[in-house]
Amino acid sequence: MGQIGRALAACALLVLVASCAGQATDRPGSMSMASATLDPVKRVTSPPDADVSRTTYATSRLGPAPMLLNLCHGPIAIDLGADRPVLVAEHDYCGGSSWIPQLEPGDAVALAGDGVVDGTYLVTGLSTERRGEAQVRDLPAADIVLQTCTSPGELVLVAANRFVPALVG
Repeated sequence: MGQIGRALAACALLVLVASCAGQATDRPGSMSMASATLDPVKRVTSPPDADVSRTTYATSRLGPAPMLLNLCHGPIAIDLGADRPVLVAEHDYCGGSSWIPQLEPGDAVALAGDGVVDGTYLVTGLSTERRGEAQVRDLPAADIVLQTCTSPGELVLVAANRFVPALVG
């Protein structure tokens, strides 16, 4: 397995997941969970406007992925097998550094193309990892993981889940 293959296989030891968990307190001036008033529940049917939009030009298994990445035609979708997220990777020097490292939890990414389910994905977490140390088996639970290098020794992983219409309150 070449350097790129090892870098791809080195995806994610830990991913910080954005959460909205809060703790109820009984301090004066604070609202306890028992006294909170809920807004009416509404159905969210359309995704938020995308902060970034990309189209994958190819899909691959892990082994042949480096050849496709080296063509610099844009991001590729890498099928890592059952019960694993799709890895969407792009070399930093081919354009990956212009969009993947700038994403933050809550951002929306519109993805289309080979190997992905077309739609809007919401960023749920990100991490910076040392190249060559992380493993595919350690990828976060997500629909998609975006990956690019940020330096000769590090890569960034961005976990994202496909937007699904839901009830919110």
